[in-house]
Amino acid sequence: MDWENHFHKHGFALLPNAFNSEEIGQLSSAINAASGAPSSLTEEVERALVYVRDLPTEQRGPQEAENPSDDVYIIGALPHVDPIFHWLVCDSLLSNLAAKALATDSIHYHFSNATLKPPRVGPQVGWHRDYPNQYICGETSEQVRTLIFLNDTDTDNGGFYIIPGSHLVSDSEAKTQSPAMNDDESIALSCPAGSVLVLHPKLFHRSTFNRSERPRTVLLAQWGAANNPLVTSEVEWGTGQPPQFLGKMKT
Repeated sequence: MDWENHFHKHGFALLPNAFNSEEIGQLSSAINAASGAPSSLTEEVERALVYVRDLPTEQRGPQEAENPSDDVYIIGALPHVDPIFHWLVCDSLLSNLAAKALATDSIHYHFSNATLKPPRVGPQVGWHRDYPNQYICGETSEQVRTLIFLNDTDTDNGGFYIIPGSHLVSDSEAKTQSPAMNDDESIALSCPAGSVLVLHPKLFHRSTFNRSERPRTVLLAQWGAANNPLVTSEVEWGTGQPPQFLGKMKT
């Protein structure tokens, strides 16, 4: 089964070796530089940082709650962080994957960020869907996320769990259904460094604590069909623009 059919049937598609080791190394170096010296970032990027210590206790876990971590959890406004992230969202690889998943050539860029689960203190994220969301979201579920794994990711360092087929509901059902709490139907994905996960916005997914000695960093970009208007007020660099225009925009 090709990845597009797998995506529509199961709600996800994992594409290994989408980025080579040199590209992953460059992306990782830029993330490490930004997270290791946040005070050196621009004011716009600093405003887009989320620290582990800022998260709710249940997300950080009791162990971390007693000793709040100063580690960075989310880096937003990625194209402002380093030129390599401008290249990343302008390169056709991710936008082509999004267009194929959405079955249209007319798509818009929504936003991007990096989610870091630092060794020993990486937080968990409970069961949820990405549609609807409160940040940047379309009127309908005609949107998709592409996730790039910078590290080998498994159940040891912040595992990524999904419930295959849970995207096969209407938009109205997705808005009202409670988060899935039953792990019996879930599977854990093993995502090698350099792989890309194409994720349906209505697929239930979660990730676990990282209490290992290994980092777990994921770069995320959200895209939407051009005829799916945004209903949220937040905007970032490039929000609502077609991919071919992003390369002409200054960061």
